[in-house]
Amino acid sequence: FKEEKSNVKRIMPVRVTAEETQRQKLSQVEKERAHIEELYKEEVAREADRMVDVTYASYKDDFNRMQDCITDGLLYCLQKSDGKLKYQVDEISRQNELICADIAYIHKTGVGYELENAKRRQAYEEAKEKMGEIVSRTAHLCAVAATHY
Repeated sequence: FKEEKSNVKRIMPVRVTAEETQRQKLSQVEKERAHIEELYKEEVAREADRMVDVTYASYKDDFNRMQDCITDGLLYCLQKSDGKLKYQVDEISRQNELICADIAYIHKTGVGYELENAKRRQAYEEAKEKMGEIVSRTAHLCAVAATHY
């Protein structure tokens, strides 16, 4: 095809300048792509951190031990007082159930439950303190049951 001899001419001009411009912008685009890829890898790592709860294992034994203390103490109070401390036992039991529900919610993983492990650890520490207060209240109630009944 020879354009000068033909009746049919090109509709659009040759894009030589556009090709050269794209060639010059290629290095800048590659640099931006590398930066975006780095950000993407960082975000993927953060997402993986949010999807898995690795901190629960370090608190699980403490929670189980405190739950055993609370359960044994409340049963002792009910048996020792023949049900006269039922209101106090129910109140402590209700507060304990709230703390256990909080721990179960913090421990959930998967879509919709993304939470960074640092924040999970902080929440577990707060729950551990609250559960320690419940253990202390249970011990005081056991002491009252032992002295008065």
